[in-house]
Amino acid sequence: MAETVVSVQAVETAGEAVVLRVRGDIDMASRDSFHRSLLEQCSAAPGGAVVVDLSEVGFMGSVGVAGLVEAKARCEERGCTLRVLVVDNRPVLRLLQLASLMAPLDVHTDPSGITDG
Repeated sequence: MAETVVSVQAVETAGEAVVLRVRGDIDMASRDSFHRSLLEQCSAAPGGAVVVDLSEVGFMGSVGVAGLVEAKARCEERGCTLRVLVVDNRPVLRLLQLASLMAPLDVHTDPSGITDG
């Protein structure tokens, strides 16, 4: 059985937003790496914004949802905002819709303007 790998790359953008581009599967095998990357960025971005781009995620299980919810709480503690971007990724988008997290996680399907304000 192949090891599940998730890649989280932080890319600075204009203003105070940091975009985290996530690639791979978010499941039990990659949970710790995914959660650690999210929480590190949320802790390091006081007053700014963290955008989590899930457009290239192949699979996301409940551990990914839990990581996003935890990251949202960490961002709120630190005074920054968390936004989620899901472009053309129906399985991940559908999971967030079914979990009723579109509004709470500030999920966007269009990247234009997501790093503003």
